[in-house]
Amino acid sequence: MNLLISAAKATDPIERMKYILAFNISGFGTNSTIWKGKVPLSPGLGETLQCEKDGCKIYIEMTDINPPTFNYLIKGPDNLFDLFGYYATIVKMNGTNNISGQAIGKNILKFGDGSMFTIVDPGL
Repeated sequence: MNLLISAAKATDPIERMKYILAFNISGFGTNSTIWKGKVPLSPGLGETLQCEKDGCKIYIEMTDINPPTFNYLIKGPDNLFDLFGYYATIVKMNGTNNISGQAIGKNILKFGDGSMFTIVDPGL
């Protein structure tokens, strides 16, 4: 989240874009140790997660099970930014020993100064 806080404070548009790109490439910096066991291992439909990290308030809800889809809202400290959108994972079994996956989603990043960015996961 520190990258988004830095992006919100940046006055140069190129520097802001660098922070946004770094944040997006980092995969939102999520792993199980960051959430300290607060993330359910097998969430059910309608299950929510609410926590705080780096001064940001984070709200996530599982809204569909096929494909597993999560909607989220992250509110930055001091109203520096809001990040919201959805993330879905499509997994396919291609034979006995072959699995392929695809991530899809749309993320909207709105800064306190009114500027907005839309980040669409390409679904590689």
